[in-house]
Amino acid sequence: RRTRVFGSLSASSIQLTWTNAATNARKVAVYRWDNATAQPAAIASLNRKATSWTDRGLSASMTYVYQVCAVNGAGSSCSCSWSIAGTRPS
Repeated sequence: RRTRVFGSLSASSIQLTWTNAATNARKVAVYRWDNATAQPAAIASLNRKATSWTDRGLSASMTYVYQVCAVNGAGSSCSCSWSIAGTRPS
């Protein structure tokens, strides 16, 4: 199932919120795109019922790309959604 992810922001943080529609998830994994490796990097592993998470300590006036995935018991992503959000100027 597709899940919408929304980001609210400040100069140094972005709060992601989503609707958790996966019924067989064991956890929710949050990834942020890493420009150095050109790969998504895992930044949070959350309870399967989680519907929000805040990424803190970010640089102001930057754009960040996130992926939120519901992960099943086998470790496979059963539902993922992408979101792009930017921090405000300081």
